[in-house]
Amino acid sequence: KMQQKKKIINEKGIGDEIRGGGSATVYRINDSNLAIKVSPLDGFFRPWPNPSPDETYRGLYREFMIQSQLYERDISVPKPEGLTWVKSPKTGIFCPSLVMEYIPHTNPYQNPEYPRIEKMFWDEVKKAKEAGFTPSFDCGPYNNWLFNPERDKVYFIDVRFWGKENDTKK
Repeated sequence: KMQQKKKIINEKGIGDEIRGGGSATVYRINDSNLAIKVSPLDGFFRPWPNPSPDETYRGLYREFMIQSQLYERDISVPKPEGLTWVKSPKTGIFCPSLVMEYIPHTNPYQNPEYPRIEKMFWDEVKKAKEAGFTPSFDCGPYNNWLFNPERDKVYFIDVRFWGKENDTKK
């Protein structure tokens, strides 16, 4: 399955930046329903300065596992597809990367129905907590989620630091 995704990435190429943050940059894969989160190996990966490639990969692996568990429990996250290494569009260095579903989205804060959308966000947080997950400190109504108006659905993103009951690596 991941081999098919790698083929799509190689054929279509990494497209426009969707979103950047402290630990990675997310790009759309051209002409596809995929996105890729590229974690650089240049010391920008917080909270650890100058991580090794293995540490960076382990962090993305943890995020992939949490995102997979959320997805399997019908908690709204982009469908995780797998891990790979790609050449960073910013640095040209091969970096570990998380491949996932691309979610078209709009700015929920500018939507006249924002109170209803924010309630959807909090309902999804409650659902995640009831399933035994602990959202990270940076998951709030102003950070790390998307709204897709066509599906009328919110999606959590950047779930690396989420916890799970009986998880010793929070």
